[in-house]
Amino acid sequence: MRAGYERVAHGLCALFAAVALAACAGAPSGGSGRAAAPVVHGAAGASAAVAPDDPSTDWHRLMPMPFGTLLKASPVALHEVLLFRDDAHPGAVVDGRECYSPNASAPLFFGVGPDRYLLCFVDDRLERIDVTVRIAAVDAAARLAHACRIWLQETAAQPATGGLCDGRRDGVVLRARLVSAPEDSPRDDGMDTLSLTLSAVPPP
Repeated sequence: MRAGYERVAHGLCALFAAVALAACAGAPSGGSGRAAAPVVHGAAGASAAVAPDDPSTDWHRLMPMPFGTLLKASPVALHEVLLFRDDAHPGAVVDGRECYSPNASAPLFFGVGPDRYLLCFVDDRLERIDVTVRIAAVDAAARLAHACRIWLQETAAQPATGGLCDGRRDGVVLRARLVSAPEDSPRDDGMDTLSLTLSAVPPP
């Protein structure tokens, strides 16, 4: 009788072993016990990469104080900058304004340090900010157009066209201009000049 039980037990063990072996052979590798996700190659499986907006294009970074702030109340240390009417800077301001630059490094704009960063006061109150940077000409127009859409969203402003961006946002008048150096100019180094002027919205 005992020998019969042993033969039955051996038979069951062999059967279970065969079933377990078949299950292991059919399971996916990797130890997770779940079917591996399909791998899609080519454009159909690729998601469009959207580059994040460059925070250095935010013009708010260029305003260390609100318009109308008294010069003596400036939260940043400033030094005066003398400007002349024959100044080649496209955004140069004279006409009764006293212009200053921060003693510390200017904030980056479009990823680079400004060639010029002026805070201009009239009657000792901040009235205008002028910024000039030089950026690669190859994509300068596209970058300005993209930034202009962000600057002026939800406003009835004129989008950037022909290297210009004009409008109003958050109580500030914005005017950006992109200038290319003439092809025969020694300054034609593949860079364009971007100037931005910020000023307070005139009272009604």
